[in-house]
Amino acid sequence: MIRHVRILIVPIAVAAYFTVGGAPAAAQSADERNCFSTNSENYKLEDFYAKGLAACNREIKSGKHKGKTLAFFLRAQGYWLRVMKRLDEAVPVYNRAIELDPQHVEGYDYRAVVFQLKGENDRAIADWGLAIRVDPTYAAAYYRRGYLYQAMGQINKAKEDYNSSLALPSKNRIGEWAHGQARARLSELAKDGK
Repeated sequence: MIRHVRILIVPIAVAAYFTVGGAPAAAQSADERNCFSTNSENYKLEDFYAKGLAACNREIKSGKHKGKTLAFFLRAQGYWLRVMKRLDEAVPVYNRAIELDPQHVEGYDYRAVVFQLKGENDRAIADWGLAIRVDPTYAAAYYRRGYLYQAMGQINKAKEDYNSSLALPSKNRIGEWAHGQARARLSELAKDGK
């Protein structure tokens, strides 16, 4: 599941960044491209994650990014740390991204995934609640929180979140992904008589 999330989430955010006021795609530096290269098949190469993280680190240290733009690079840096299983390092990076851009839903969503991987379920659930408060139409937060509830044996809460995800319009690929996952989970639960 994590690989599918990696392939879907960051490229969508990257496209939004370069479409909505970020750097023009043509002016992108090699480090910018590598920092956001999570949509590549190169993830199979052993040093791919380290190269992506190093590129993000250089962009962040360059001092040329401020505010919401810096938060965007920090979210990408946190992503690389997460996929490299450096979870304790990822949390403060996401904290800083949220501090710089508290209205960006993905900061809470991505940090929640890290908390879930760390086994800090209450913190993950709280962050998905914050993501939903920031953007009540962000279907992925409902799905992911429902998935965690299901893993915790809280089936009624899981079903509620899956249905909430499905009730939302699918605004993009991440919404479509969340809908597909929610449908599949509800189907599983129905087969199990839950």
